[in-house]
Amino acid sequence: MKLISSLVLFLLCGGVSASHEGWCKSKESTCVLTNPGKTEAEKKEFDKYKCHRNYPCEEEGHPCSFDKSSKGYVCQ
Repeated sequence: MKLISSLVLFLLCGGVSASHEGWCKSKESTCVLTNPGKTEAEKKEFDKYKCHRNYPCEEEGHPCSFDKSSKGYVCQ
């Protein structure tokens, strides 16, 4: 049962889809990964998953994605 719930959570968090890399906690917060990583290299990768300040989130829970025009992660 635990495996099934973990799989469902993984799918809901976008583990399969590349449409978003994290979730914005609020319109003024950064975008966070569901798993920021444990190694130094993974933590450095985590730093790029921030919501672009020019594109604040309107509501909590909006997905964050890479915007080619601004070359940054933005809230959808």
